[in-house]
This record gives sequence, C-alpha cells and structure tokens, in this order.
Amino acid sequence: MRCWYRIININSAFSILEETKMKTFKEYINEEKSQDAYDRFFQKMLNKWNVDAPDELSDEEKKKFFDAVDKGWKADNESD
Repeated sequence: MRCWYRIININSAFSILEETKMKTFKEYINEEKSQDAYDRFFQKMLNKWNVDAPDELSDEEKKKFFDAVDKGWKADNESD
C-alpha cells in the first residue's frame, strides 16, 4: 500500500508543477504584451518631443519628459 501512496503523491506533485509552469508562461506572455504596449507608448512620446532618445534632452527637459511619460502611462499592475 505504501508504494501506491507514493505514486499518487508523485502524480499530484507533477500536476501541481505543470499548473505552475502554465501560469508562469501565461504571465510571461501578458508581460510581453504589456512591454510591447509600453515600448510603443514610449516611442510615441519620443516622437512628440522630437527626439530619438531621452539623452538628447537637457536635464530639465528630461525630467519633464519622464514626468509626462509617468502621467500618460498606467500599468496594469502599478499602484499609486
């Protein structure tokens, strides 16, 4: 009887492991979609400020730029 109990526990462990992997994979896909959306938004902000990279801005302009980015972007998992 002990052997059957161990087999059942091993099967349960594999089942839990598979569920965990799938959840992690789904989270990865959602994170990738979110990152793509953020990249597009950030590029639009660069275009709006007529620069290719934030480094082209002065320190004062850079602060205003990133404040505008923060104001314009609200991530799904972000809190105030």
